[in-house]
Amino acid sequence: MGDALVFSIIACICGGIFEAIGVTAFKLDHPIHFWSGTVIKSEEITDIKAYNRANGWMWVIYGACYILAGIVAFYKMAYGGVILGVSAMPGMFVLMGTYVSIEKKYRVKKAETIEEKLRRQMKDDAFK
Repeated sequence: MGDALVFSIIACICGGIFEAIGVTAFKLDHPIHFWSGTVIKSEEITDIKAYNRANGWMWVIYGACYILAGIVAFYKMAYGGVILGVSAMPGMFVLMGTYVSIEKKYRVKKAETIEEKLRRQMKDDAFK
């Protein structure tokens, strides 16, 4: 019983951290970063709120898997271990793949940046 309690507490703490990252992503006004050492500028994302919302849900769901593992492990350690094992390593690859698809969806394409610059210039010229 003591091992299950420790396992449950640690899994829930880890899940809570992932959940906090997700909730923080919902509230940010600038794009959230995923890869270590990278910076995503606001100009590189088409819809920052939608991009952050998608990232937030990704992290919240990932954290929920850890919390679920912690709750299940409290009652049946083996089942909780399986859920955590599937959430941890394969889940990390799913997380990376999900982020790549989110980034692809919301990243400004090179042709779009030229169009956006022309549109802004036309708007600026129209107001002069």
